[in-house]
Amino acid sequence: MKRMLKITGVVAVVLVILVAAALIAAKLLITPERVRTTVLPMAEKSLSREVAIGDISISIFSGISIKEFRVMMRHEEETFISAESLDLSYQLWPLVKKQVVIDEMRLKKPEIRVVRNADGTFNFSDLMEDTGTEPDAPAKASVAFAQENNQGTAIDLMVSRARITNGEVRFTDRMQGAEPFSYRITRVDASADNLSLKNSFPFEIDGSLNRAPVSIAGTADPAGKKVKADVGLSELNVADFRTYFKDAVPAELSSAMLDLDLSVEADSNQATSSGKITAHGLEMVLEALPDATFKDAQLSVDHDLTAEFGPENLNIRKAVFDLNGIGFEASGRVSDYGSTPVLDISAEMPETEVEKIMAALPQELVKDAAEMNPSGRVAAQIKLSGAADRPERLIENGKVRLDRAGASAEGLDASLTGNIDLSGDRISAKELELILGEDTAFMDFEIKDFFSDPVRITSTIEAKTLDLDYLIAAAGAAGGKRPGEGKKDTEGTRESDSPEGKKTGKTQGSIGPIDLPVHARGQVAVEQARYRDLPVNDLLIEYSLIDNIFTMEKFSGRVAGGEAKADANVNLGQKDMEYMANIAMSSVDSGEIISVLYPKYSGMVSGTAGLDGRFSGKGIRMDDIRKTLSGNSDYQLSDGSISGGDLTRQLESLVGSDDLKTLDFDMFSGNLRIDSGKIKIDGDYDSKDVKMKPAGTIGMDGSVDVNLNLRLAPGMSGSISGDSLIGRVLGDSEGWTQLPVAVSGSVTNPKLSVDRSGLRKKLREKGTEKALEEGFKKLFD
Repeated sequence: MKRMLKITGVVAVVLVILVAAALIAAKLLITPERVRTTVLPMAEKSLSREVAIGDISISIFSGISIKEFRVMMRHEEETFISAESLDLSYQLWPLVKKQVVIDEMRLKKPEIRVVRNADGTFNFSDLMEDTGTEPDAPAKASVAFAQENNQGTAIDLMVSRARITNGEVRFTDRMQGAEPFSYRITRVDASADNLSLKNSFPFEIDGSLNRAPVSIAGTADPAGKKVKADVGLSELNVADFRTYFKDAVPAELSSAMLDLDLSVEADSNQATSSGKITAHGLEMVLEALPDATFKDAQLSVDHDLTAEFGPENLNIRKAVFDLNGIGFEASGRVSDYGSTPVLDISAEMPETEVEKIMAALPQELVKDAAEMNPSGRVAAQIKLSGAADRPERLIENGKVRLDRAGASAEGLDASLTGNIDLSGDRISAKELELILGEDTAFMDFEIKDFFSDPVRITSTIEAKTLDLDYLIAAAGAAGGKRPGEGKKDTEGTRESDSPEGKKTGKTQGSIGPIDLPVHARGQVAVEQARYRDLPVNDLLIEYSLIDNIFTMEKFSGRVAGGEAKADANVNLGQKDMEYMANIAMSSVDSGEIISVLYPKYSGMVSGTAGLDGRFSGKGIRMDDIRKTLSGNSDYQLSDGSISGGDLTRQLESLVGSDDLKTLDFDMFSGNLRIDSGKIKIDGDYDSKDVKMKPAGTIGMDGSVDVNLNLRLAPGMSGSISGDSLIGRVLGDSEGWTQLPVAVSGSVTNPKLSVDRSGLRKKLREKGTEKALEEGFKKLFD
C-alpha cells in the first residue's frame, strides 16, 4: 500500500510543471526570451533539475503554449518528464488579485520516468520533502515566484479543466535484485475538473498497465492529502510482476490473469479498499507439493478492509474467498503487517460437497483419493490468533463438521459423521460416527502436539457389530479382494484357503525402515465381530505405536465357544519389519472353526481345541517369510474325531479295516516348531482303537513328509492277523499292531503309504527280514 501511494507522487510532479507554467503566464508582459533567461533558471533552481523547452507561444490576454518541454533527472542526463506540448487557457482579470484561474490545461503525450533506487528512495523523493507548507512541491514554485516579484504571499491557483492525452509512465525498480525491473503504463488519458490545491476535485485516468486496461475515477483533496476512487483492471498477467512476491509466496507462479473492481479511499493515515479481486487462468506449483500443479484455476476475493499506515494494522471487515468454486470467508485484524504480522482472524467454510473440494484441488495431489470415490459434505470454522512466524501456534480454536464424509474402494464403503474440534496444536473428537459397510462404530480420539515431533494420538472405537473382512480389505488383503473371494479350484476350495494358493511374492518388495513421528495408543471394543461369518464376541484390541514399534498389547475375544488371545509387536524402524507374536486359544470348537474357514473339510474334524504358540520373523514377501519365520506352538484336541477325509479313506484302504472310517480320540496333542520354512510336527494321538505319534515336517509350500507311527488295537488291523507271522512281528506285548505309515503329497492332497525304510528297520530288529519280505510285499503292494 505504501508503494502505491509513493507512486502517486508522480501526479504531484506533474502539478509542479503545471504550476510553473501557470506562474509564467502570471507575468503580464512576459516574453519567450524572458522565460528562457529568467523563468527557466528559477524553475531549475526550484526543481533541482535541468529544464528545457522548445517553442513558446504567449497571448497576454488568453494563454500560453509550450512545445517540446523536458525536465531532466536529478544529477543525470536522462529525461525525467517530457511532453509534446502544454497548452494553458487562463483568465486575465483574476491575475490582478494574484489568482491564477486556468480555464483549460492540455498536456499532450507526456512521458514520465519513475525510478526507485536501491536504497528505497524515488527519483522524485526530493520534490516530496516537507518544507513546512502544504502541499510541498507546488508551494516551492509559489514561493519561488513570490521571491522573484519581491512579494511575501503566494499566488492562488485553480484549473477549471485539465487534460492529459496519450501519456506514458515508465517505472524502473532498482531495489528488486541485481537486475532492474521495469514495466510501463501506456496510453494514459487523464482529466480533472476544478482542480485546486485547496479544495477537492474529481478526476479520471485511463490507460494500460503492461497492455492490461486500467481505469481510475474519483476525487482528490490535495490540502487534506486524501483520495477516493473506483479502480478497474482487467487481464493483467501477475506473473510479469513475480519479482515482487517470489520470496513471500511459497509457490512458483507461471501465469495468473488479474481483474480488479475496487473502491479505494486513502489519506496520510490509512487506506480503505472494498470490492473484488479475481485471478483466473492460474498456473502455479506449490513449493511444498512440487508434483501438485494448479492448472487454469480461478481465485477471487470479495473484500472490505482498512490498512492503517502508522501502526501498520489491517482491519478485515470481510474477505470472501472462492477457489474454483470452493468458498470460505474471513474477518478480523492483522497487526504489524509490515514486519512480523500478528493475526486475529476468524474464518469459515460453509458446508461443501467433498467431491467438489476434490475437483477444485490439483489433480496430482488428490488422484489417489479421487479413485476412492469421495463423498459427503464438510464444513469448517477456525480462529487464528498469534504471530505469523509461528504457524504451529496460530490455531486458537476451530471446528470441522463432517456429514457422511467418506470414500469407497474395492467393496469397502466408509464414512464419518460428527464434529472434529481444533484447539492450538490439539485435534479431538467425541462420538464421531464411523460407518463401515452395514456396521456403525463410534470413535473418540485426541491428537496432541500436532506441530511437534512426535505427534501424540489416543483413540477408542466402540461398536456393536463389525465385519472384520472390511478392515482386512482396507489393509489391502488378498490384493484388494475380500477374504474368501479368491478363484475356486476344481474341488470347490478357494486358492486363498491353501498354502499352495496364489503367491504374491513376485510382485511384493521389501519395506522399511519407516520412521513415523507418532506416538499412538488406542483401543477397539466390539460386542460381536464377524470374520467369514464366524462370530467373535467381546472383541477387545489394545495397541500402541511408540518409537516406530507397533505393539498389539492385547487381543482377546470369545470364538467358537472358547476364547482367543494374542499379543504382538512389529518393529517398523527396521528393514522388512521384524515382528513377534504370541497366540493362545482355549476350549474352541474346532469343527465350527473348520466349517467356516475351510468349508471343504467341514464335518471331518471335531473336538475341543487349544493352542499356545510363539512366532517371530520379518518381511512381507513370501520368500522372506519362509526363510525367517520361526516359532513354537503346543496344541491339543480333546474328545473329538476325524472322519470322511482323504486321510481316513486311504488308511482304511491301506489296512483293510472298515473300523477306520472314523477315528475317535480322547486326546490329540503335540508340538509344532517352525524353522527354515518348515513346520516340524511332534504329536501324540490317543484313542481306544488307534494310537499315533506323528512326526515329520510340513513345508510352507504345503508339502507333507510325516510318519504317523500308527498303532492299531487288537482286531483293528484288518487283513493282518495277529497270530500270523507278520502280525507277530508287527505286534507288541499288548497285542497292538505297529504300522510305520508315511504321509506325503500336500496338505490338500495327502498320500498314505507304508514307510518301507521304517518297516525294514523293524524287521531287522526282529531278525526276520528275509523270511517276511515276500509276505509284506504281497500284502502292501
